[in-house]
Amino acid sequence: MSDENQKNTIFKYVKWPLIITGIVILVIFLTRKNAKTVVVREIKPEQRVVVRTVSSGGEVVSKKDSNLSFNIVGTIRKLYVEEDTFVKKGELLAQLDNSSQYQDYLAYKDARDIALRDKDVYIHTETDGDDTYASKIRRYDEYISKAEATMNSALQALNKTYLYAPFDGLVLAVEKEEGETVTIGETVIHIVDFSQLQFLIETDQEDFGFLMEGQEVNIYLDAYENVQIKGVINELPKYANGGDTSIFEVKIDLPDNLEEDTLVGMIGDAEIVVATTEIEVPSLVFDQIISSADGRKFVWVEKNGIIFKEYIETGLEGDVYTQIKSAVEHNIVIPIDNGAEIEEGFRAKIVNK
Repeated sequence: MSDENQKNTIFKYVKWPLIITGIVILVIFLTRKNAKTVVVREIKPEQRVVVRTVSSGGEVVSKKDSNLSFNIVGTIRKLYVEEDTFVKKGELLAQLDNSSQYQDYLAYKDARDIALRDKDVYIHTETDGDDTYASKIRRYDEYISKAEATMNSALQALNKTYLYAPFDGLVLAVEKEEGETVTIGETVIHIVDFSQLQFLIETDQEDFGFLMEGQEVNIYLDAYENVQIKGVINELPKYANGGDTSIFEVKIDLPDNLEEDTLVGMIGDAEIVVATTEIEVPSLVFDQIISSADGRKFVWVEKNGIIFKEYIETGLEGDVYTQIKSAVEHNIVIPIDNGAEIEEGFRAKIVNK
């Protein structure tokens, strides 16, 4: 084969790969030349303790807080306490006009006493036979039992005309005056025990799932700037609040020895730590990590001036930071303008390199 034929044969085999390679290089050149440029800055994962909390606004309440009322309709005869009065459990607070109930009770008590005396007289003077004696004793017992039931019913009605303190506490309000008529269930006296305070918050279903009884809570009251009060979740509800299936009331016990003058009705915020890495771990701000359509996590990285995705493994997602569990091989970048469009293949203009 001549040298010229040999050259033609070699060119025949290499010309198309050369042409294709040239086209690819040209496309890359033109693509990079025409690719959109986005201004970015480099960021690096930082070592932090990642913390997730549940936060909610709430109000200071008392474990024992009661609006006292009568269970019958009547006229207030006597009020024995005033507002801001400290009372002891069992102390008489108010009384209705109960002359009618009292007279009924006395009458039924007399009837019971008469039945008892009649039975006693019969026992000591009886002359009947055994059968007649037993029959009359049963009859006396029936009279006595009926008289006692009627008397006890009258006594219960009489007791309903008195209002007693259900626990030691402070009278916050006296809602009625002597001589005023009250209905069943109408508040007469409001009493609160300030020695046992709680902080009451509401959470949604998502946050509620992280809570447990005994968890520590940091409470910050609006009345005291930069003062942290330690509380403990005392009780979790068994059902949603008022039929609203998305809201749950959570009760947090406050310490007994509070230095601050904490009052019922004060508002503030509760912060409950529900998860933590406990040690410092590599992390990024949560919005610096993107979720793809298939649920995988990635960050934007730069290599040779071009932006592309690098998929990563994440750990605990905290309130502000998210744990990074896998090493990131390239330089992580984020746009300077939060609203800037960014896609794979964009050219990166790094301003802090």
